[in-house]
Amino acid sequence: MPAAVTAPAVVPGAPPKVTAASIVNRLADLFTAIDALLNDKAIADVILLIKKVGIQGAVTTGCTALGTGLQGFRDFLETIKEPLDQTEALAGLIGLMQPLLRGVGRLATASIDELRSLGLAELGKAVGPAKTVVDIGNKVVGAGRDLIAGLPHAKDITDLQTSLASVVASLNKFKIELAKPLPPPPPRQGALPGGVL
Repeated sequence: MPAAVTAPAVVPGAPPKVTAASIVNRLADLFTAIDALLNDKAIADVILLIKKVGIQGAVTTGCTALGTGLQGFRDFLETIKEPLDQTEALAGLIGLMQPLLRGVGRLATASIDELRSLGLAELGKAVGPAKTVVDIGNKVVGAGRDLIAGLPHAKDITDLQTSLASVVASLNKFKIELAKPLPPPPPRQGALPGGVL
């Protein structure tokens, strides 16, 4: 009987396997954290500092470029959602291949006497090649299953797109606040209107 196709063993204490799905989830977490930072009340102090230093133009240009890049990335992600939905069909096909491989594997490991008793003595010549086909098939099925298991779902992509859109909106709010003029300085103590002491 051929070896059962199983997922790779997880070694305790080993770092988690990096997959496309884990990268997408980590990126969504990163952009959620960036969005939270851009919406933190302390950002007002950062804006004030930028204005005092006089680098609003450069920061605004950087925010615009970053927002454009993030929007482009968000749009790209839209193009991969449908193919990811199709992986479910591929997973079903792989699931159907496993019993077929087990059946062929049983035939390949049957003794010539068993094959004769079933009236299949001529299949004895095909045992060697059949074993090779089963071994290759099991490897392909295992690799396909591992690959599919590591892919993100369309919902993961949608979550990442949502976090990207939120960051872009927060960058736009940041730029609006940055464009506002500095508040007038508080009057100095002891000064009379018009600056006369």
